[in-house]
Amino acid sequence: MNNERRKQIKAIIKGVEVIQSEINKVLEDEQYAYDNMPEGLQNSDKGMNSEESIELLESAIEKIDDCINDLSGII
Repeated sequence: MNNERRKQIKAIIKGVEVIQSEINKVLEDEQYAYDNMPEGLQNSDKGMNSEESIELLESAIEKIDDCINDLSGII
């Protein structure tokens, strides 16, 4: 891989890291909201939906980590 394509990959990694950071902020907000729900609400559909959202956001962050690691291996 030449230097120009390496620079492109580095720029892509930075962009992906920004997206990951934004997703992490949403995750933190959702986790905070869930943690501050009354216990009865946590056990309701709303609470279960919130838990599922948290799990999916965590999964997305892990996949983005994998992507960043793969791209970093190129440069």
